[in-house]
Amino acid sequence: MPTLPDRVDAGDLITADDLNDLISSLEDLQKRVADLENQQGGVVINGFNPPNEVEVGQPLTIVGTNFEFPPDQNTLELNGREITDFLRGSTNTQLRISVPEDIQVPQGGRNVTVRVENDAGSAQRVYRLLPASTDQPTITSVTSPDTSAENKLIIGTTAVVEGENFGSTAADNVIEFIITQPDGSQVTYPDDQSNLTMTSVSSTRLEFIVPDMQEVSSPGGRDALLRVTVDGLSAEQNVTVLPPL
Repeated sequence: MPTLPDRVDAGDLITADDLNDLISSLEDLQKRVADLENQQGGVVINGFNPPNEVEVGQPLTIVGTNFEFPPDQNTLELNGREITDFLRGSTNTQLRISVPEDIQVPQGGRNVTVRVENDAGSAQRVYRLLPASTDQPTITSVTSPDTSAENKLIIGTTAVVEGENFGSTAADNVIEFIITQPDGSQVTYPDDQSNLTMTSVSSTRLEFIVPDMQEVSSPGGRDALLRVTVDGLSAEQNVTVLPPL
């Protein structure tokens, strides 16, 4: 851990190295506090994914221990704003959300306090939010000609995803289905984008064949997270995947 000066007097020069040493010391203190809370069995926030910052409207994963499952048994707040919608893939060690787009973030970004509370206790850490990109993809609906309900898809049939800022060619869009196993591990389909059949592509509408998924076998199907990524920016939607007809 860096050695910090005892004090700073008026007129003293503060360098970038001084500030970096201070930041390193605070991060070290934050880690030691988290380790201590973990030993005591309380709620702990170990980090985030992405690790340092994320744009408003994008997925954010809070990584830690002693979260409650199902996730709505936790109180999650961003600067006092309660988050009640959790993405699939949340477990007792990670909470997945989309950062609400109505959170006001200036052009240069802002730090917010992320707080998680449940019966085991509470924990909070500072994280940085950035304003939404104008090129960020968004999903407004997920439908299938073969089902009558929105957000329900059938393996081997056509899925229709409507939204904004999709890539103009099939190669510009990365489409993934993420299934969370009972042990918290995740399986992603397809294993290679070349195995996904795209039938129609535009900046506002994607049509493709739902890939085979080994975990989907029961008549009731499996919950999954549908993710569309364009130029490193993602949009996600909870869906239910049903076995082939």
